[in-house]
Parts: sequence; structure tokens; C-alpha cells
Amino acid sequence: MKINLRSLAVAVLLTFGVAANAADDIRIYTADNQGGKINPVGIEKAFTDAGFYVTGINNMNIPFDAKYKKHPHELYYLMTVHKKDFVNKLAKKLEVGVEASKFNDEVSGLFVIKDDKPFIAYNINQSKKRRRFTIAHELGHFILHSKSKSLFVDKNKSIMYRNSESSTGEFLKEREANAFAAALLMPIPLIIAEIKDLNGEGIIEKLARKFNVSTQAMSFRLSNLGYDFGMF
Repeated sequence: MKINLRSLAVAVLLTFGVAANAADDIRIYTADNQGGKINPVGIEKAFTDAGFYVTGINNMNIPFDAKYKKHPHELYYLMTVHKKDFVNKLAKKLEVGVEASKFNDEVSGLFVIKDDKPFIAYNINQSKKRRRFTIAHELGHFILHSKSKSLFVDKNKSIMYRNSESSTGEFLKEREANAFAAALLMPIPLIIAEIKDLNGEGIIEKLARKFNVSTQAMSFRLSNLGYDFGMF
């Protein structure tokens, strides 16, 4: 694409829910802005319509003007975006099979190693956000626990509580898998970046929509990070 003085340059970090640390995670996009119609709102909408969700957009014009004085573009924006189906892509990258199954209402999903091949099944009857968290949870079992155990069946629990089983290895593994899923889907740096720009009512709901998770998952994540928005 031809670049001229009235072009818009956008640097986008595409990540799996963690900080980008490889050259392949950075994309530079340019577009002709002769009509002056390109702006942050339009850019965010374009990425959202394309199946991404935007977790950060920063105006880089002031620091660029201060550092370079003269530069080839009229506008600069730095964005962090995520592909909404990145959990499945991560599973594929790790060579973990993922399939839908018709479990009963008590089972969210399972992780199993069969014939030396890792495999995840999730409950097709649950909501998309719940299924997404389940896959991330089972990936946690694969990465953290697959060397010690070859089968995990995860049942639904609306509340995490302490009981006689809380100190067992199995309970701790479930908590670790939940923590892994939460960190993958709701990274701390992005949570902090979003919260500082939010105020008023409905903060949990807004964050849940932004990160494509349930309000319950976001509530637990914020509580575990020490935030209190009158959740409990």
C-alpha cells in the first residue's frame, strides 16, 4: 500500500492473552486517510467486526511528535487486540485435540491423555463463554499436571469453598487450572489498563464483555486481584 503524509499507521499487538514477546506478535497497518475519516472509534469497530476484541488503544501522536518532530504519517495509534477464538488456536498450536461432547449438567469438561495424545472435551450444552473458560481450564491441566495424571473430569461448582477435600492434591490442581485459565483469558496488565479508564456502575459487566468471559469469572478474577466493586 502506498504511504503518504496523510496516512494512518497502527501498530497492533496480537497475543494469546499474555504480553507479546515475539516479532510475529506485532503488526503494522497503514491506510490512506485523505478524507480524514479514520479515527480510534472506527479502527476499534473494524477490528471488532473482524472477530477481534480490543483491550487497549493508545494515542501515540504526542510522544512521536516530541521524539521525531517530523515523521511520514499523520496519525499513530498503538493497540492491543485479541482474536476471540485464540483459546482453540492455542490448543491446536500445542497439539491438543478439542471436541464438543454432550455431558450431563454436572460436567463442564475433561482432559485426558489417550495413546500418548492429549485431548480436551467440553460440554456443548453450556454457554460459549463457559465453554471457552473450560477449554482454557483444561489447557491448564495439560500444561501443569499432565505428567502426574492422565485424566481430569471437571464438574460445575458455582462457588469455590473450603471443605474436608480442600487440602487434597486434586483440589489444589483444580485451583491451579482455574488460576491458569483466569491468567490466560484475563491478564493482569490488561485488567489494570482497562480498569483505570472505567468508572460508575456496571464495571464488572463491561470488563466481562471486553474480555469475553462471564460476569462470574470476571468477579472472581477481580476479587483475587484485590479489587472490590461491591461484588460480594
